[in-house]
Amino acid sequence: MPSASTLAEMKPTVVMLGAGGHAGVLLEILLEQGIPLEGYIAPSAEGSRLGNVPWLGPDAALDGLDAASVSLVNGLGLAKASTARGTVFENARALGFTFLTIVDATAIVKASADLGEGAQVLAGAIVGTGARIGADTIINTGAIVDHDCVVGPHAHIATGAALAGGVTVGAGSHIGLGARVIQGITVGSGSTIGAGAVVLSDVADRSTAVGVPATSRSST
Repeated sequence: MPSASTLAEMKPTVVMLGAGGHAGVLLEILLEQGIPLEGYIAPSAEGSRLGNVPWLGPDAALDGLDAASVSLVNGLGLAKASTARGTVFENARALGFTFLTIVDATAIVKASADLGEGAQVLAGAIVGTGARIGADTIINTGAIVDHDCVVGPHAHIATGAALAGGVTVGAGSHIGLGARVIQGITVGSGSTIGAGAVVLSDVADRSTAVGVPATSRSST
């Protein structure tokens, strides 16, 4: 997997969904790689972090775009486990749109690793040998996903977090800032690992785990 965003299937027009801080990071990666952004879709233009990029309108503006000629970038960030980002992605896919897979030029993605559609690997992140990253998942700045890890769709491995070899992270889960997960552990779907936590045992679906060592409780 090259350390560059996926260009082979990029369509003539690229549009961002969202305009906050995460979208701003993605915009800079795109521009560094010579990929222009046609505009963005967000509830309003107020507070946009995308500079002079045109606002195309709220969510309904997506209906006016031609899926055959537009590639999307999911600029919605996550601070905890949430279905919001995944819902945006899946709704757009249902309309026939596809998403760019984004890899910062300073990230390392081993050739045997696999990145799903719309995955985003940010500056200084490492995706190791045989790792599988699900669609629409964020591997944030400086995060490490070591060999043979499996990270489900719509998950977020936050800045500086580290997954040792063979870790499984379920769909829509959030591994917080600087958290550590030891080898072979499974973190269930829809779960949140708190910032700085050290996870030494499996975490069930829809749970929150915090502390050193991490202890978990159900989020439902």
